[in-house]
Amino acid sequence: AGIVDGVMERLGQALEEYRSDNENLPLYVSLGFATGEKPGEGVAKIFAQADADMYKNKFTRRDKVKKNLVAYLRRLVREKDFRNERYEEHQRCLLLLFGQVLGLTYQELKDILLLSKVYDIGKAGLDETILFKKEALDEDEWEEIQRHPEIGRRIASDSPEIAPLADYIWQHHECWNGSGYPRGLKGENIHLYSRILALIDAYTAMLSPRPYRKPLSHAAAINELKKNRGVQFDPRLVDIFTGLIEQEEFSQVMGGKI
Repeated sequence: AGIVDGVMERLGQALEEYRSDNENLPLYVSLGFATGEKPGEGVAKIFAQADADMYKNKFTRRDKVKKNLVAYLRRLVREKDFRNERYEEHQRCLLLLFGQVLGLTYQELKDILLLSKVYDIGKAGLDETILFKKEALDEDEWEEIQRHPEIGRRIASDSPEIAPLADYIWQHHECWNGSGYPRGLKGENIHLYSRILALIDAYTAMLSPRPYRKPLSHAAAINELKKNRGVQFDPRLVDIFTGLIEQEEFSQVMGGKI
């Protein structure tokens, strides 16, 4: 047993060294072992004990592994998307400010800020050539894009840290008039968090550059939100949000473009 303990320790150290050198591709391996101590003890029984030890090891650190995996997928999405730290900071500030205006509780604000970090995590499973394509998407490519809320929901459902947000991730591309995806939900059947995030995300995205267009002005972005009032976005939320960002004090608080 002492020899095997040493082997296990060396394997563990090698894995730690690999993860520190390869942060973008984390590797986790569950290890287990057993040794026969009695003459005539069957090999099958020893293998069963080793297998049980491996699963014990796996379940003991399962939550930590999943938390690290979510962090890795978030980094991957950032590389595949148009966001940077300034984009995310701008979006969080808007959510916090708007949430306070709406009267959200402290816990609700925490939930929606966490949601803003992971709502597009499903894009980790998409081909980046589609995400960065300058031309219009064809039918197959559009179907691929529409898969990411469901991919995100499945990832979230399997991670204790963000599992409570799984349905909100699933709904963040639904539209007020029912024309969104993946389920065509309508009106208040879409959770408030998802409706708020859809509005803030659209505004933030319009102010940032894309391969197929330059960033819109603040005034043009407001016009787009108003044009989609009752179509893509909750009309009440549009009225409150545009009323907020049209105030002169708003630009002073937010401090410029993305």
